[in-house]
Amino acid sequence: MHTKKEEAFSDKWTPEIEQYGFTQIPNLLIACQGHLNLKDGELITLIELLTFWFKHDGRVYPSIGRLTRFSSKGYSTIQRRLKVLEEKGFVKRSRTLGSSSTYNLVPCVVKLYNHQKVCHNLPHKRGTTSLPMRHQPKSLPTNKEYEAKRENIKKRTTPVSSILSDRYGRLHD
Repeated sequence: MHTKKEEAFSDKWTPEIEQYGFTQIPNLLIACQGHLNLKDGELITLIELLTFWFKHDGRVYPSIGRLTRFSSKGYSTIQRRLKVLEEKGFVKRSRTLGSSSTYNLVPCVVKLYNHQKVCHNLPHKRGTTSLPMRHQPKSLPTNKEYEAKRENIKKRTTPVSSILSDRYGRLHD
């Protein structure tokens, strides 16, 4: 059984990083990005909108200029992504003459809620099993194929801890 202290943000990331805040993002949104028909840039823009969501009503109002500074993308890129997110039903934009638009994120909640009813690939909580899939994949990899793929990935990747310690030295004693 984990205690609250063991699960605290600062225990995972450090208090120095925590001072910049953090955003709650459902794993379902990330893991089902492809099923939800979200391109990488659209997902990042949606996550950036989520960083401004503080109240339960789901309304945020960052300006496009602020989102461009946040992401280092151009004004038209952010404007296009917001339009696509609205077309795909993840946000509802309300425009007000002379001020920033307001983005309602409740449609994203509804979309994820409806998607979780059909997405059976993810466990609901750590340590639990997934719901049974309605459609089984045509073929599963054999153990030999799986191990070969895993070894290939190990050869190509460097652990994050090594990258961080190379760049920043030891972060925590």
